[in-house]
Amino acid sequence: MENWPKLLFTYGPFGLLFLFVFVIEQKSRAALTNTGIPRRISVTVYLLNWFAIFVLCVAIVYFWAQLNFPHETTIFGTLENLKANESFYSDADDLWLQRNYRSPGSYQWRLIASAKIPDGTKESFTIQLPNDRAFKYDLPVRSSFYASRVRLRYDRNTEKLLVDHAGTHEELAPSEELSSSNTESRPADLVPVVYAQSSVSLDEIFDRLESDDPIVRRDARRDLAAQGSNGLPRIERVLQDERASYRLQLGALVALNLIQGVTVSEKTKAGINALYQKYKCDPGQTDQEARCDPVIASEAQRFLHNLPAPTCGVRCGVERWAVKSLTDRDASKIDLTPQETTISQLITLDRPGGLLPMDSRVAPVELHTYRVKGILIRYMVEAHHNGDHDFHIVIADPNNHGATMIVEIPDPQCSNVCESAQVGRINDARETFDANFAPTPLFQQPGKLVQLTVTGVGFFDFFHNQMGMAPNGIELHPVLGVEVDH
Repeated sequence: MENWPKLLFTYGPFGLLFLFVFVIEQKSRAALTNTGIPRRISVTVYLLNWFAIFVLCVAIVYFWAQLNFPHETTIFGTLENLKANESFYSDADDLWLQRNYRSPGSYQWRLIASAKIPDGTKESFTIQLPNDRAFKYDLPVRSSFYASRVRLRYDRNTEKLLVDHAGTHEELAPSEELSSSNTESRPADLVPVVYAQSSVSLDEIFDRLESDDPIVRRDARRDLAAQGSNGLPRIERVLQDERASYRLQLGALVALNLIQGVTVSEKTKAGINALYQKYKCDPGQTDQEARCDPVIASEAQRFLHNLPAPTCGVRCGVERWAVKSLTDRDASKIDLTPQETTISQLITLDRPGGLLPMDSRVAPVELHTYRVKGILIRYMVEAHHNGDHDFHIVIADPNNHGATMIVEIPDPQCSNVCESAQVGRINDARETFDANFAPTPLFQQPGKLVQLTVTGVGFFDFFHNQMGMAPNGIELHPVLGVEVDH
């Protein structure tokens, strides 16, 4: 018996059960035949022993179930179609994530809670893209999610999440963009902005600018802007330093644009211009051919050219965007009656000596509308490259296929374009071309000879080595009409 305390301590309820079954049960059964013990007592002890055995068995099964069976409710799901350098994460306590390394860009996820999540509850998570943009999504929970796996698929062209579940399909648009464009809006010129000295140190802010968490970076940019003139010397040092990291440069630019009304040195302006030239996006170039990044390029251009926040649509375009969208200061002077001409004639016009300032037109070419016939050579939508969503189209003179030029149809959903007096004509031209050719972010060629009649406003572009560009850089931009000649 001296070993029983040790056995009970080691094996817990199992040792106690063993004691009742193999030791106490035998002794209580032997007491039933012992004439020296009253029958009433021996039977009671025997029955109590078996009752204890039953209670112990129930307790053991209960504790075993508690230890080995999950007691949370769980929704299982997958996320697909991310690239290897894109990530998926959440700050929610009840969302569990695991990257699927056998299939790069895919994840397994689970929503784990102590009880079923009420219908309609929104679970938030974030998709981080490599160009420092991140999108937050709110997934509404459905009670049917508990019955089968939920499949999420990222659509990179629309930046939406496609939810496939139990034969139903749903699209989730981003609820918030956690990037440089995600800044708080405030009425302009109504209340003067006063920046107070933040208690957060500059060293800490600049450390947070390089965080892997886009929310931390966003808040750090705002904190840096709140430093006002106190943070300006540090901002300028970053923008003058070619070796500074991408995130530091972007954070400094965003903060500088948030501060507003400040002046910087010529060296800083040169540094910002160098960033713009480095990251601006050229149509037709792949990410491997050029380090294209519309986020930092647009922030640099915003500072250099004092671009106002868009009043409608999403921010688009970089160089001469007001001219391209017919919202420049000379737009009302354009003769909208088209002149019949040819591609061969347009590409021999004299190129102007300069294209600055960015919001003015070059007379007389950019004050006229032209109609030309052209053979469709190749086309694409620029959504992947520079974020302005133009239809980029190369056409050739029907009588001289070596004479080519570019014509472009802007996206009516873009800033400035949606404000243009000609947005209806631009939209009609875009719908006509889209219905016939459905351009994608990759260059396509028609499967047969197709002739177009294109009407558009004259425009001189900067040279970017685009394939099919006219030797004098002339384009029709924007296109106001497209006819497919059958």
